[in-house]
Parts: sequence; C-alpha cells; structure tokens
Amino acid sequence: MKFPNASFILLASGKKGVTMEPTDAALIVPAVLQPHAEIPGSIGALIAVGSAAADNSFHTSASRAQTGAVAGGTTTIAETFTPGLWRLRGTVIMQFTGTSNLGIGQVTVGIRDAIGPNNAAWFSAGLVTGSFLVHTFDYVYSFLAAGFTLAVITPNTAAGDVLNVTLSLIASKLL
Repeated sequence: MKFPNASFILLASGKKGVTMEPTDAALIVPAVLQPHAEIPGSIGALIAVGSAAADNSFHTSASRAQTGAVAGGTTTIAETFTPGLWRLRGTVIMQFTGTSNLGIGQVTVGIRDAIGPNNAAWFSAGLVTGSFLVHTFDYVYSFLAAGFTLAVITPNTAAGDVLNVTLSLIASKLL
C-alpha cells in the first residue's frame, strides 16, 4: 500500500544531484506486517532499595506531600542510572487544594544529571486550587555517564494548603 507524502518530495528537491524515482514520494507499507517485541533487562526488584547505581531494570516510586506552610523541596529516587540505553515509563499524579498562587513556583518532575542539579522537566504545573493532574510518560535515554536520577521538586506552600505529588516509574535497561 502506498501513502503519498509531500515532505519526501521537498526533501529530495532540496538536495543537489538527486534523481527522483516514481516511489520516492510515497511510503510503501508491505501487506504483511512483522510483529516485534521489546525485551528489556530483567527486573531485579519491584521496589529498588538503597542508593546504588541501577544496572538492571527496576520499578520504584517517589512522592512528596506538603500540608500547611511548608518550605518547598526536592525528593529524588534513590537509584541512579548506569550508562546504557534505558526506557523510562511511568505516571506523575499531582493533587493540590488551598490558595492558588502561580507566583511562588511550580511542581516539577523530571530527570537530573549527576553534575547538576540540572533538571529536564517532563511535568510542570502551577498551584491552582482543585488541581488533580495525571501525566504519563514514555522516554528512551542513552546515558553516556552514570549518576542520572529522577526528581520531584515542589514550591513553598501556605497555611491551609495540601499538596501531594507521586511519581511511579518502570525503568527498563535495554542495552
């Protein structure tokens, strides 16, 4: 089956010396699809314990709860990733009730490097009363160095506020 695609034509026309063929502007999908399976490393622990470098797949979670006037903070998972190809899948759940205040910061969940603390956010949300947010993620990283970890970062809360953030993670070592 052929699916025409104008971007293929544009790509080829931008190159000098390119000779266009009749099928260059189409994506051809065979009649028989080949199924495939992703086989990650074995899960060594359902809840990884300790601060050791993870060399095998694992399942873990991190959460942060703040009730009342509490200084913001950072909670990191205990495990750090060893070099290699990792697939990180999971869910972030955030619930907030209290005084809406977008000026004091945001809840941020993401990956941190070992040098940092530099943080690449996967999830970021302000404190708006009545918020109940669920975010799923699925990322593949090729870590060249050890020491990367995941972090849940929360801002300050005021009297009467209730903030709960939970990160659930399945980390699969692919290579």
